[in-house]
Amino acid sequence: MDYSTILVRQEGGARIITLNRPERLNAHIPQLGQDLKNAVRAADDDDSVRAIIITGAGRAFCAGQDLDGGADVFRREGAPTGEEFATGDHEFLAAFLDSKKVIIGAINGPAVGAGSTMLLPMDFRIASTNARFGFVFVKLGIVPESGAAWFLPRLVGDSWTRRWCLTGRLFGADEALAAGLVDQVVAPDRLMAEALALAEEIAANTSPVAVAVARQMLWRCPAMDNPRDLFALELELFADLSQGPDIGEGIAAFLEKRPPRFTSSPATGMPSSYPWWTQTKRS
Repeated sequence: MDYSTILVRQEGGARIITLNRPERLNAHIPQLGQDLKNAVRAADDDDSVRAIIITGAGRAFCAGQDLDGGADVFRREGAPTGEEFATGDHEFLAAFLDSKKVIIGAINGPAVGAGSTMLLPMDFRIASTNARFGFVFVKLGIVPESGAAWFLPRLVGDSWTRRWCLTGRLFGADEALAAGLVDQVVAPDRLMAEALALAEEIAANTSPVAVAVARQMLWRCPAMDNPRDLFALELELFADLSQGPDIGEGIAAFLEKRPPRFTSSPATGMPSSYPWWTQTKRS
């Protein structure tokens, strides 16, 4: 597939997606969102991919919404609203959330506005010491977008969320690490190596289907009303996965003290109970 705003390459089990508008500091435009959506969904359907790494070309990760169009870039007059809007402007974020593959942000430089909110549905965020962050929306006369008011308190708590979202101030990688927004801060020349090492750890040691299911559990189960609902879901998933090809191999590899050779396919072999969140709510 051809993309106009991103570069895509494969390295081992990692699909590396690079935001590629360096002359605009990789600022977000609608086409970038479409390209990200399509690239993530393509990786999702490819069993050779075990993890997706997203980074930026040049000195920035993503400098936010491209503001060349002035206030018009935020206008919604005549645009879809409600659910239709959520599945239009936010399609790439939906692709991040729905992905069966782990998503790793390799944040090489400034990630501001849309560049910061884009990181929130990722599973891991590794920052260069050059990275800067900012939920700057109130400085532009608008509110935090892309689900930040849902994601951010879950990642860093209420105090940090308010400090960042109600002041709109910029902050560095060390503060992001202290708050828990990023998992690791490394020197710029180590950033991709660390992201690839994490992807390789996942590829070498884990079941593809188990990771896909566990990823969705970690995103969705904290919102369950009752832990008893989770107990019921776990039993159902255990029953399904115990019929799959990976459990026997995982146990054998553990007992034989060797690397596992998992063969499950997230593209075609997800358990029958998946996706459980589309089914009737458990009593």
